Amino acid sequence: MSRPKEYCCCCVPLGFGVIIICLLALVHGIFNLVTTQQGEPISLTSNVLALISGGLFLLLGLGGGYCALSKSYKRVKAFSILWWIATAVITAFNIVDFSLVSRHKEDIKLACQKELGDITYSTSLPEDCYGAVTTMLVLFLVLDMMLMLFFGHAIHLYANQLKGPDDNVNQDHPLSEIEPQHKVELPEYRP
Repeated sequence: MSRPKEYCCCCVPLGFGVIIICLLALVHGIFNLVTTQQGEPISLTSNVLALISGGLFLLLGLGGGYCALSKSYKRVKAFSILWWIATAVITAFNIVDFSLVSRHKEDIKLACQKELGDITYSTSLPEDCYGAVTTMLVLFLVLDMMLMLFFGHAIHLYANQLKGPDDNVNQDHPLSEIEPQHKVELPEYRP
C-alpha cells in the first residue's frame, strides 16, 4: 500500500518544493554575503554574524539541493537534521543582531541622519528612522524564523516520504544482525 502524496505549499510536490527551498536558501546566502560587504556595519560582531549566516545559507542551499536531487532517504534525513540545527543557530544570531541594534542606537541615528542628508525641518527624523529600522528588523526576524520552521517541516515531510521499509533505524544498528542464542517458549495462556 503506497502512502498518499504530500505537497509543499498546497500544490507543489514535496521533492520539487525542497529543491525550491534549497534554491531560496542559496539565493539568500549569496544576497547576505554580498550585502554584508556593502555599507558600514553596526559592529564587527554584527558583520561576522551576517557573514557566517550567509555562508550557512549558502551551504544549506548547495548541500540540500544535492540531497534533494539524490532522492536518498538517509541524505535528506541528514539534511533535515542540519536544517533544524541551522534554524536554531540562525535564530540565535538574529537575536544577537537585534540586541546589537538596540545597543548601538546612537550610531544608527547618526547613520539615519547621514542618509537623510540636510533635512532640518524635523528633529524627530533620526528617532523615527531608528524606529523604522528596529520595526523592520523585528519583522524580518519573525518572518525568517517562520519560514525556517515551515521549510524545515517540509524537508522533514519529504524525508519521511522517501523512507522505505528498509530504512528503519534498528536495521542500521550493528547489533541488529545478531540472532538470539536461546529462544524462550512461553506456555500457552488458558483462562
